[in-house]
Amino acid sequence: MAVEKPLKDLKERTRELLIWLSGFAVFTLIIPGAIIITLPADQRPDGLAVLAAVPILEYLAVSIGIGLDIHPITSFFLTILPCIGSCMLVIGLIGFLGDSSVRATRFLEKVQKRIEKYPRLQKYGVVSNFIFVMILGMYITPGVAIVLGWSRFRSILFMAAGISFITILIGLGTLGIINLFFV
Repeated sequence: MAVEKPLKDLKERTRELLIWLSGFAVFTLIIPGAIIITLPADQRPDGLAVLAAVPILEYLAVSIGIGLDIHPITSFFLTILPCIGSCMLVIGLIGFLGDSSVRATRFLEKVQKRIEKYPRLQKYGVVSNFIFVMILGMYITPGVAIVLGWSRFRSILFMAAGISFITILIGLGTLGIINLFFV
């Protein structure tokens, strides 16, 4: 009978999870809350509406903010920051659960063995999070990054870049600026 490889220490796993959860709190609650407080009193409910739309619409929530006459830059930040925070939450939870379960650890090790055949995917694959987050969304892409064994921090950076890019593109489309170039 083979001896099981011990899982990561619970204290270490919990510390990592708390770091990701604090990032979620900062990006999803604290900074957007501060932005909403700085809005004029009549626009604060609209800012909360944008913030409430982000978990459902993801980066499309920028259109709601612009439609509610919130300044476009403010709408961009009220959309981008909670999206990044949600990615941090998902990557932290999946990482915690993956490190806690023997079955999940075995599955991740099998995937890592298969990926070792493709060194370019290991080295440069994390960059694809830029595209994945636009196609798969902010809830599935962190799982893909964990399963493929990419650096969690670098994955979040590329996801943030992708979220920012698509949010700005959608915001410009909502404002009608993109139509100026294609009409």
